[in-house]
Amino acid sequence: MNKKQIKALLMEMRSVENGERVDYLLGIIDEMEEEKIQKIVIQLGNHPEKIRQFLARKIEEGNRKTEEKYPINAMFTYGITGDCIHFHLPEDLHELLRQKGSFATMDQINLYLLDAIERIQNLRAQGDYRLQDKRSFYMISPILIRRELKFLESLDFQTRYYFRHQLQDETFREKNPEAKFATQIFGTEKGVGTASLLWERTLTPEWQAKKEEKKQEFLKRGATLEEKAPEK
Repeated sequence: MNKKQIKALLMEMRSVENGERVDYLLGIIDEMEEEKIQKIVIQLGNHPEKIRQFLARKIEEGNRKTEEKYPINAMFTYGITGDCIHFHLPEDLHELLRQKGSFATMDQINLYLLDAIERIQNLRAQGDYRLQDKRSFYMISPILIRRELKFLESLDFQTRYYFRHQLQDETFREKNPEAKFATQIFGTEKGVGTASLLWERTLTPEWQAKKEEKKQEFLKRGATLEEKAPEK
């Protein structure tokens, strides 16, 4: 593919939400020499779908850099999309995995997740304008695999797992917008899990009891929780 074809492909990917970022990338491509563009094309095997995925990642990278995120505890941040609170899971777990191993690391993450939900609820009760009228929590990440999804399901999250071969299937992605969104963020080399929970459910006595039971399980197994959230 040449510069003109890549620009045409990028314009096909333009939407109301990503228009500003796409226009920026079109300007970058305009300024690039054809020789430099061809080096990137060769690295991608001159394959249209791989080039599309590469461009989608570049669009998403820009979106994520400009997305407003708020720290809620020592491990999680959150953003707001419409009436949904989107938790951002930790991206770099290498040090924690090295220290604690996979099972203890996930106990730690799950404990911090429950803490994050509590803190969000408290902020809303205190009148935080950003959180009023929000209806659900949402997560999407390659970290959400079978063991973690099972834990979330025990707390009434609605979950979904997309296998790598599904994410690599263009027809499947077009029929499943969430899968398409997953590939734009994480690519197609790993399976991706999603989880959502209605805000109303977290307010019920039954849910609160299950949450406390899970927290005690994690604490007994050695998970720890920093008491104060980072400064905003």
